[in-house]
Amino acid sequence: MTPRLAARLLAAAMAVALSLGPALGAQDLDKREKQRLLQVGDDALDSARTLTARGDTKAAKQRVAEAEKAYRRILAGEPGNKQANLGLSRALLIDKRFQEGVDLLEPLHAKAPDDPDYTHQLGLHQFQNGRPQDAAKLLERVADDPKRFDAMWLLATYHFQQSGWFEGLPHIERYVKVRPDDKKALGLLGTYYLKLDRFQEAVVALDAFLVVEPKNLAARINRANALFRSSRLVEAGRAYEELLGEEGDRPRLLYNLASVRIKQGRCDQAVALLDRFLKLQPDYATALYFKADCQLQLGRLAEARQTFELAGTGAANNPWVYYGLSQIAFREGQLDEALTQAERAAGLDDSFEITGWLGTLLRRAGRPNEALAWHDKALHKTPERAPLHVERGRDLWALQRLQESLAAFERAATLDPALTDATLGLVTVKTAQAAAARATGDDAAARRGLQEALDRMPTYEPARVNLALLELAAGQVEAAERAIGPSGREDAPSGPDARAVRAMLHLLAGRHEPAQAEIEAATAAGTQLQGLALTVTGHLAAHKGEWARASEAFDEAAALAPGDAAAQRSAAIAALELGLDRLAAGDAGGARAALERALSAKEGLEARDRTLAQLGSAMAAVLAAPGSEGPLGALRQMAEGRALAGPAWASARELAHACVAWSLLRKGDANGALKALAKVRDGGPTAAAITAAAHEQLGHAAYAAKAWAKAIQHWTQAAQAAPSPAMDHNIAAARLASGQAGEAARTWLRQTSDGGPPEALYNLALIRDREGAYREAWDLFRRYATSGRPDAQRARERAERKERLFGFVAGQGVN
Repeated sequence: MTPRLAARLLAAAMAVALSLGPALGAQDLDKREKQRLLQVGDDALDSARTLTARGDTKAAKQRVAEAEKAYRRILAGEPGNKQANLGLSRALLIDKRFQEGVDLLEPLHAKAPDDPDYTHQLGLHQFQNGRPQDAAKLLERVADDPKRFDAMWLLATYHFQQSGWFEGLPHIERYVKVRPDDKKALGLLGTYYLKLDRFQEAVVALDAFLVVEPKNLAARINRANALFRSSRLVEAGRAYEELLGEEGDRPRLLYNLASVRIKQGRCDQAVALLDRFLKLQPDYATALYFKADCQLQLGRLAEARQTFELAGTGAANNPWVYYGLSQIAFREGQLDEALTQAERAAGLDDSFEITGWLGTLLRRAGRPNEALAWHDKALHKTPERAPLHVERGRDLWALQRLQESLAAFERAATLDPALTDATLGLVTVKTAQAAAARATGDDAAARRGLQEALDRMPTYEPARVNLALLELAAGQVEAAERAIGPSGREDAPSGPDARAVRAMLHLLAGRHEPAQAEIEAATAAGTQLQGLALTVTGHLAAHKGEWARASEAFDEAAALAPGDAAAQRSAAIAALELGLDRLAAGDAGGARAALERALSAKEGLEARDRTLAQLGSAMAAVLAAPGSEGPLGALRQMAEGRALAGPAWASARELAHACVAWSLLRKGDANGALKALAKVRDGGPTAAAITAAAHEQLGHAAYAAKAWAKAIQHWTQAAQAAPSPAMDHNIAAARLASGQAGEAARTWLRQTSDGGPPEALYNLALIRDREGAYREAWDLFRRYATSGRPDAQRARERAERKERLFGFVAGQGVN
């Protein structure tokens, strides 16, 4: 006989014995018998539970009947016996006769409302009998007792069904604590944690549950959701991929995996997943919205616009569709449309994203006051959101409310120290405040503000540029070089303004080629430091002697800074140099214009440069009107006056006398010119040329007066001052006229072979004709006839006459 069969026979025998015994009243049951019956009932219930767990429902039901009979026998004589009532309640629970249990316990609970046992049992029956709300009120009063874990469980499941996550969590946590072996309860606990945003705890609980229930789909999905919500994106993605691999294209899994990819910034994969999802649920507006948003992030604007519009078809009042369309319009450069769409979105939803975006667009549209109001509204909803404080700071910056702007950026940086825009805004305002301090002459405050900006962002170029400019203005070149940093280094600023400053530093160090390269690059890139760039350009041009370019650059620099004395002086000096340069080139008009500009400069020239400019201007006036008494008298007065007295002005003084001599020469006063040149000790080529011209002029006068010796004397002096074949020719002509034909002939013979003037041929031909050397004369006339000179026709006629008289033929030589 098996143990199980023996237990059944024993139970049957006891049942027969009880049924055959005489019916006794409670007064007939002594205490010992009551205890025995209670023990029989309790043992039968324990056995029933064991049999139920084994799946032997029939045997379990029989044991419940035995227990019920034992308890009812006690209650027949003593209706208020608590142990029997409670035992009967448990039997009815096992037998699922919940209404009978309620009928049994309600009177008992009414008599003893504070009795935890009656409260517990009545709650259990009410819960199972379809009165969970009434049951929950009772079970809440006893669920703290570790032994009443069934109450804990029922309350946990009840609140779960009611979405009462905060109310149900303590019960499931106590249940798991008192029933640690019930691993399946961890699934419910994990779900509670997920619903209450305690994602890490949810993962731990669900992992423990899945050890015993590895295939539980709901728990696996909840675990993946908890991983996603706790930002464990790689693990969440892997979990969703595994679920999709097993479950196929379940819409919710596709959607959730797409959400993971969006969070990971892998929008291309997200779009593919959302396309699969939308094949199953094509009208799901949120999925369409996220797909459009991904397309926007991928720069696929036309597709994004189409998808946003499709999302809005089924949800015409979806503010996020208009928000997305606004972003597309902004990216396409259509600010008006972007504003219109953003205003539509804000009219439907006052979330901080939409109101903040509208504020940003309003600032971009040049309406910073309105922008500030919208950003304040957004911050009212989420005061700890750092990017909104950044936008507010930008509004205040546009309104020139610098101190408030600085406070906004500082608040953003405090909330999120890693937010680059906050730090950038902060250092931008500090740099602007430093520039304002410098403009008022408070260099110490400016230097302090710039250093504070660089402490926050060492690579911020405007601050480094401004600090370098401040040091340059103070004459601290080395400090300026440290501020701007050398070119080529990774951390060195490389923008156009930095390059302009670096060009100036190269210039100051005499490194002209690097300075030229840097200033060209800075100018091409559009540096804002135009005055500095023009100054460097001017100095480099001056170094090369390109005074026209230098003067132009310095003039432009001075116009940009009318109050800058140094810029005004540089422009004046450049104009002076340009004027002298043009004077030397013989451009009297250009020279005078430049020199007058130098003399009219606001800051003026130093005394020596002013005198030099005045001298140049006087010389230019003489050059422009040679021989005119007014300019000539002014120049002569200056040359002989106190302004040019002393050894230091010797060369300038001699130049002035040379110019006077030139003017007198142009006037026809050769003797006056020579007298003026007598005051020039070493006039160089210019003085020699004027001397030669004066003697040439006097020689022509003497020749015209037939004073041949005097003509020869003057032309000889002219040739000594400035040798030339023309002067030798003139001397030969005078000698011929004075009867020195042989000397003249020798000169002209030499010139005919040395490339002298063509007239040498003609004059030598005349001498040879007089001497009777007709063939040589004929040949010389013929050669001169091809020169195109004034007497060429006469020479041709003489050559032809010789041919007729003597029969000369070309090519027969000279005899």
